This record gives sequence, C-alpha cells and structure tokens, in this order.
Amino acid sequence: MRHFILLIIVLFTACNSSKTMVNKPQILPPQDRLSDARVLSTKTGCYPSSWSNDGHLLAFWNDRKGGPICSQAYVLDLNNPDHDKGDVVRISPGYGRALDPEFLPGDTTLMYTTTHLFEIKECYGDTVKPFFLRMRSMNTIFTSTVKGMMGEQIMGSNAVDAQARVSPDGKMMVFTTNRTVSYGIWRCNPDGSNPQPIVDGYYFAGEARFSPNGEHIVFRARKSAPKAKEIVGTSDLDLRETEIYMCKIDGSELVRLTDFRAAAANPYFHPDGEHILFSSNHHRSDNKRNLFALNIINNTVQQITSGDADETHPIVHPDGKRLAYSALFNDDREVFLANFSLK
Repeated sequence: MRHFILLIIVLFTACNSSKTMVNKPQILPPQDRLSDARVLSTKTGCYPSSWSNDGHLLAFWNDRKGGPICSQAYVLDLNNPDHDKGDVVRISPGYGRALDPEFLPGDTTLMYTTTHLFEIKECYGDTVKPFFLRMRSMNTIFTSTVKGMMGEQIMGSNAVDAQARVSPDGKMMVFTTNRTVSYGIWRCNPDGSNPQPIVDGYYFAGEARFSPNGEHIVFRARKSAPKAKEIVGTSDLDLRETEIYMCKIDGSELVRLTDFRAAAANPYFHPDGEHILFSSNHHRSDNKRNLFALNIINNTVQQITSGDADETHPIVHPDGKRLAYSALFNDDREVFLANFSLK
C-alpha cells in the first residue's frame, strides 16, 4: 500500500509539472490572400471537412437552416462538371445527425460522426446559438464508401465520441470525447481500439487536426469553465473564448499559440507544416469571423480575409494553392473554393 501511495504522488507530480507554454505571436498587417472565390455547394448551411489525398474529392456536411432534416455528410467531386448543380453523394444514412466526414487512406472510405443508431426522428428545434456547441451522448463514429454504402462502426461508448481525424500514415486516430470529466482529445488505433487521452482536464479541447508529418496535433480549447452567469444553455458548451493550441501526439510539448481571449477555432495545418489556418472574431465588434494564418516558425499571425461575411472552417487543398472554407452571406452559408497564397 505504501508503494502504491508513493506511485500516485509521483504520477500526480509528473502530470502537473508540465506547464503550457504560451506564444504571443506578432500581429502582421492584414492582407487578403484569397482570390477568384467560387461557390462549391448548393445545400444551405455547409461546412467543408476533409480533402481526399489526391485533391479531387471534398467531404462536407450541411446543417440546413429552418428545415426538419438533421445535418448529413456528403462528398463532392471537383472533376464532375455538374457538382455545382447539386450532383453530390450523401454518405450518411439520411436520418440522425451526421457531421465531420474524414477521408481515410486510399480515398475510397470515409468516417464521420453520427447519431443515427439512436436518433431516428428528424431534428426539429435543433438550432444552437453561435459560438456554442451541442455534443450528444449518442454520437458514434461510422464509416462509409465514397459511393454512400454504409460501413462499420469504428467506436461506440457511453460517452460522446466525435470529431475523429486520421493521421497521415493511417496508423492513428484522434477524436473529441468526454470519457473523463470534461471534453478532451484522445487517440486510438484506426479500428477504435486502445483509446488513450492526449489532452484532458480542460473545459473543452477538440477539433484536433494532424500536422503533415503526423508528429503534432493542433486544436482549439477553453481551459476553464465559464462563470455561471455566462452559461446560456445547460446542454451547450460555451466556446465564445477559445484559443489555438498545439502539442505532440503523446500530449507533450503543449503550446498555446494564440492569446486573443475570443473565439479562435477550426485550426488546420497547411501542407508546408509551417502555417496553421484558423478562424477568429477577436478583431471585430460584430462577432463575425475572418480567416487567419499563423506561422509557427516565425511566430506571426496575419488576417488573410476581410469583409462582412462570417468565414469559418478553412481547409487547405493538398496542393497548398487552394482553400475551401465556409462563408455566411445574407443568411445563406455555403462552401467556397478560392485560390490561395501565403507568399
């Protein structure tokens, strides 16, 4: 028993000895770095989620505003001349709520978060206020082919499992879960086995993405819970103040990359491994978001879009020269594709 108590003390000391490094990046003057933007989606309320490795296919999900249908996951083929007419493939069942589709190595299979095993009815009254996130206990991860044929369940638990992403080599997954007290980031094998926590103990940590070499993850997090007077809905996570973080895939070398005290979200690594794209509203009084590029080598951050649109979910094409993102114009949110350069 004495040895067991000593072991607990050692582990507790070790877990609390690593402090989060904080980098306060230099703010560069804004510069628009997108051009020739065009609409890709024809379904209202769309968010891009993942590129195929060859860059021909884009997976996205939609949350149709004002309608009874839950969000569903889709694949769009850029080589299909009719994709702008709505010729896309739905890969989720069509009932329940599906989101965050992610291409697996080989580009023939995707995984996505879904509630269809437990939530058959349509999602009436499912609107969540901006900057709040509703996580569902019936979330689980399923696979599907690019043709829409449902595959197998990767993981399922009594907790929330969502926002799953696969490493570049296909040997590891990361996902958001509340298997402990709070929402954190865990990793596991591609089949869902051997789950282990990476980032835990935050009010919320999620939206993890791998670096191109697979050695790091970038994510958004809110360290502490909001004050009682700030809570709007008891079932919704308050993410009005989140920062961008990065760490190694074992949770070590944790660094906070922003210090905006606002909503910084949707981080995504550029293929060059030196830049991270994200959205934030820290610079605006109307709470609308623009897109930013963070250089982790030079420790600089620059606003790369401007205007009145609310822009989120930037995902860089594998060629590094194009950017898909979600933008809200006149109450209509669509996926856009634009030419993109950081030079």
